[in-house]
Amino acid sequence: MFRPVKIRQHLALMKTKGYAAADVLAGSGIDENALGDPAFLIDIGQYKTIISNMITLTGDQGIGLEVGAQTELVDFGLVGYVMMSAHSAREAVQYWINYSSTLVGMLIEIRIEEKAADDWSLLISESVPLGFIYNFCVEELLVIIYRLGGELTGSTLKMTNLELSYPAPAHHALYSQYFDGPIRFNARNTRINFSSPRLGQPLRGNDKEFNEMCARQCELLVRQTGQK
Repeated sequence: MFRPVKIRQHLALMKTKGYAAADVLAGSGIDENALGDPAFLIDIGQYKTIISNMITLTGDQGIGLEVGAQTELVDFGLVGYVMMSAHSAREAVQYWINYSSTLVGMLIEIRIEEKAADDWSLLISESVPLGFIYNFCVEELLVIIYRLGGELTGSTLKMTNLELSYPAPAHHALYSQYFDGPIRFNARNTRINFSSPRLGQPLRGNDKEFNEMCARQCELLVRQTGQK
């Protein structure tokens, strides 16, 4: 079970496209009014239903790319703030690893692989079996990483290449609009590889006192969801 932070964002995006919340939530068993309750949690089945509705309503298999492009750090609520106030890029990534699933509803896990200061990767995998929404979730997260990583560090992320474990989708030509660098499909794993910035680079929003306060609150929220 996880908090529906992403669902609220999805509803806002679909509203701009002219789709009512009731249509996006159809079949999920979720009442739109319940999404404002801090204690309300959803499950993977409900999330899959909503993503399926988004794809069906828009007819856009690549809508995950657009969702990622419309996302801002503040959309992640407290998790966004704890990342923005972190000391370094490495610490910000670790906060994402710790909290993004339960407190945001991101169902893709990431792991840092660091060969050298100028050669590091984020390895991407499912936190739970995602089935047909896997591509959506990966595309959304990759665009978020590539866009917002630069905002966190104050410098453009330099991607050396992107490897994807799935076949090239029908909309694969869109990838070049979001990523600068070679892209390979049907890879053994899904990973995005970078040459800069360095993971130890201090973040421009580094604020130790505020960060500690946000981290404590994140821990409290995790305990309240019963996930820790």
